Amino acid sequence: MTFQIISERDTTLLVLENGKVKQYSKDLYNITKLKRYNGGRIIDELMDKDTDDSINVQETFTKGIFNITYRNTILQLRDRNKVCAGVEDWYHTNKIKQLVDTFTEQYKIQEETKVFKVMANMFPDDRVKITNEGFVVDGVWLVDKQGTSYLSSKSPTRYAHFRRTIDPHSKKKLLETVKWNFLCLVPKGKVHATYIETEIGSIKLEETDMVILSKVAFLLDPRKVFDRVFMNQLPDKLQKVLKDEYNETKNTS
Repeated sequence: MTFQIISERDTTLLVLENGKVKQYSKDLYNITKLKRYNGGRIIDELMDKDTDDSINVQETFTKGIFNITYRNTILQLRDRNKVCAGVEDWYHTNKIKQLVDTFTEQYKIQEETKVFKVMANMFPDDRVKITNEGFVVDGVWLVDKQGTSYLSSKSPTRYAHFRRTIDPHSKKKLLETVKWNFLCLVPKGKVHATYIETEIGSIKLEETDMVILSKVAFLLDPRKVFDRVFMNQLPDKLQKVLKDEYNETKNTS
């Protein structure tokens, strides 16, 4: 099969394909496919000139869908122009960073549970569990995947009867569940870790990830009893439990 671009217009490519003129949309995918791979499937092993790293690009038999392999991890990427942007960048620089960044972006989406488990393991004593809803702390608190905090409905907040649908701080939609009640939580401190180590290497945490970590850290800290906004939302019995825990920790330290 032979391809020859005979004309490039603003939005289309005219291509002579096996003696017939065909029209293709002028996007990065078609430009890369036609100019660098003669219209065939885009299959390549791209080596980074500065490291021992490589990334394998293999277009499936469905055009524009790619299986990408990096550090023994395979993901399917469907944004054909992003993939080809990384391929083109390699042709100009012999570096794979742009394509690795695209791969990592998808890894965080497709392997979300793995990423969250690494984040949970940053905290001691196995007190943080990952569920479909988010990060459960001590079986009592929840920080969801958007960074909104909740208290188990078994220990309802003082304001549980005011049913909210939107987090008043982040403006994000709350979970629709009877298991958890919204909890207003604005930690004063910050978690400074910006990267986590995964099977594909270091991944930079986004702003939402940092909000999640800071709220989980707050809920694990016995000194949370001194946060009046937090404590005033809790029933008296739970307040007492937290104060007792703090005093016990203080006496043993």
